[in-house]
Amino acid sequence: MKIAFVYRGAENLGIEYLSSYLKAAGHETRLFFDPASFSGDRISRIGALAFFSPDYLELIARAIMDWAPDLVAYSAYTASYQWALETARRVKALHPAPSVFGGIHVTADPERVLARNEVDAVVAGEGEGALLDLVNSLDGGRFTRHDIPNAGFRIDGEYIINPPRPFIRDVDALPMPDKGMFYEKSKAFSFAYMVMTGRGCPYKCRYCCNSLYPLLYPNEDHAVRQRSVGNVIEELLPWRAVPRIFTFWDDVFPTDKVWLDEFIEEYRRHINKPFMCFVHPSRFSEEHARRLKEAGCFNVKIGIQTITRAGGKVLGRMSNEEKVREMAAVFDSYGITYSMDHMLDLPGETEEDLVRTAHMYNEMKPIRVNSHWLSHFPGTPLLEDAVKEGRLTPEREKRVREGIGQTTFMLPADNTVDSAHMLMVLDMIPLLPKSWINCILEKNRWKRIPFNKFAHQLLLTVQSLLAGDHEIQSFIRYALGPKNAP
Repeated sequence: MKIAFVYRGAENLGIEYLSSYLKAAGHETRLFFDPASFSGDRISRIGALAFFSPDYLELIARAIMDWAPDLVAYSAYTASYQWALETARRVKALHPAPSVFGGIHVTADPERVLARNEVDAVVAGEGEGALLDLVNSLDGGRFTRHDIPNAGFRIDGEYIINPPRPFIRDVDALPMPDKGMFYEKSKAFSFAYMVMTGRGCPYKCRYCCNSLYPLLYPNEDHAVRQRSVGNVIEELLPWRAVPRIFTFWDDVFPTDKVWLDEFIEEYRRHINKPFMCFVHPSRFSEEHARRLKEAGCFNVKIGIQTITRAGGKVLGRMSNEEKVREMAAVFDSYGITYSMDHMLDLPGETEEDLVRTAHMYNEMKPIRVNSHWLSHFPGTPLLEDAVKEGRLTPEREKRVREGIGQTTFMLPADNTVDSAHMLMVLDMIPLLPKSWINCILEKNRWKRIPFNKFAHQLLLTVQSLLAGDHEIQSFIRYALGPKNAP
């Protein structure tokens, strides 16, 4: 069978695993790609430049028609959902193959997705086994089966959502991700090799997609499944001469002492390349920082989000300010740079909270404060709370559930002016002297700085160039570099 994967604007590790899984079962796969260099939801979103881009949706539809796959698969998160629907609409106008939608937006609300005529089936949760079963069912003309766990169908107006299969526990048994399918679309993707040492997150924050899985998998107690060190090294070995760095995308990089000791020894012996990873304040110690440095870690991304009780109540998590300061001091002492994720517009947070938080970041001077607006996503407790408490209008709720207007760098309709001003200050913190930022924060001078989308993107770019921030540099390389699309 021939399976077409359709995606836009970035590398997708999930699709790479799905592709290699299908190939191992004897099927043929191909990626059809919309570069979305200036039109997606990344830092390079610039409408004026996007206007001059080709109509990649039409190019994708015609390329798929020429290849004539047996199944077309779309992976959608909330911000890309409407794009995926429009692409599927155009593809179906030229090629009759059934379409299957997967991804976190689909997992959150499979019935709503199935209500769309562009969608013939959905996969909720882990997709390898379900997608393979769907592909195999095409051979016998039994595509809409009731016995494919994790899959859903619409039959005669009725929605059939099959129960989930158990988590894949032996993640070492999965084939290595099919990196080539994205690398052939843009060489910029190989600038920083994306890898995960396991699956799952130990936390269930109320705003995050990880809060969905306890509901989808009620009988699974342990969401985190760790790959063996040997399996991780086996994946990296063929690529050690290709990427400039390795980026570990685990929600929280493993802190288990036995695993980390083995990883340090094997990584230094066989790979010995700089890497970056994600860490969490509550799973941090001085020893952890030391060991990361020994392994070759040069940069960490720290999920702070909020240091206030009001914000913590909304998000289901709160970073202790004292712990954050201690963490920053330790990373400074080991020469590991760090950026920090922070969320603005949290209900209950005051102007004093915003200023206090900005002072904290100013004293630490991370290479970047990666600021996000509070965003609501289908299926999360955060969205349900906002609806019950009247923080979202019915129209706004509908737009969230349909993925309309959900982009990273656009101001949500319910955003406050104060948060917009403060975002610009947070952008300036890595660039300006502490005394200048303190002056801006005093006597409400920060409120005089208007939010400007272009200035926001420019400040992030300058930060990247000055601090050697490889994540933003990768975005720039991708936006400006050549692509082989669709």
